[in-house]
Amino acid sequence: MEFKKVRSSADKTFCFWGRAKRGGRVRKMIVVFMVVGGISMAFLSHPIRCAAKTQQSLPEEEIPEEIHEYCEIVGKSYHICPELLESIAYYESRFIPDVKNGNCWGLMQINVKVHSDRIKRIGFEKEELLDPYKNLIVAADLLEELFEEYEDAAVVLMLYAGQEEAISRYEKYGITTKYVQKVLTRSERYERQNGK
Repeated sequence: MEFKKVRSSADKTFCFWGRAKRGGRVRKMIVVFMVVGGISMAFLSHPIRCAAKTQQSLPEEEIPEEIHEYCEIVGKSYHICPELLESIAYYESRFIPDVKNGNCWGLMQINVKVHSDRIKRIGFEKEELLDPYKNLIVAADLLEELFEEYEDAAVVLMLYAGQEEAISRYEKYGITTKYVQKVLTRSERYERQNGK
């Protein structure tokens, strides 16, 4: 997979610093800006997960043991890489199993209206999607169906995230969405951590 190179914020800061070197007052302001920005980035580089009930924070790479075990079990049953499930769960809910975002519920943010037939077919009620194991089952069922039809992980993830409009751009130019890039990159990282 090929990723489009984007200028980093460090490049922009360097360019901005280079233009302002001559003026002493401007340079002091820039130094203050860079120090404050650096401190802010230090805090923002560690995502904080929050929900009304949990108010917890986890380091970026830490996967709750229960979620890890569920992803292993469900991934094996549905022939989906457990690390891909973990990666999706990270970006969809930051591993918070009881989060609700409109019609999207639970660990994998299943849309309870769009997938009401699937939820019933599997034998669950929508309220049960706040259980992380059951939520993973519904998500894996959807992902398995999408993989059988499309076979391409990028297309599957775009459809899962409701980014259908991006598929033609991907097919024509090979450009994926940021969501797809992030999910696949994190999945690869989890695989390396697990020695795969």
